[in-house]
Amino acid sequence: MMMAGHYLDKVWPNLKDHTELIIIVIIVVTTAPVIIKLVFGKPKAKGQQHPEDNFVGPDGQAPSDPGV
Repeated sequence: MMMAGHYLDKVWPNLKDHTELIIIVIIVVTTAPVIIKLVFGKPKAKGQQHPEDNFVGPDGQAPSDPGV
């Protein structure tokens, strides 16, 4: 990352003037897939369970507290 910053500074010397905009773009690009998945993701069916709901430990017993 530091090397990329060094070489980007050589190519575009005025890049330091736009640091806030660059950081905002990076944050939006990295969080956009999560937000899109939350908004447009397929809803879970009412009777459908998560695969980990049927977890059985190595001793063959289900955990006593499902929240753990």
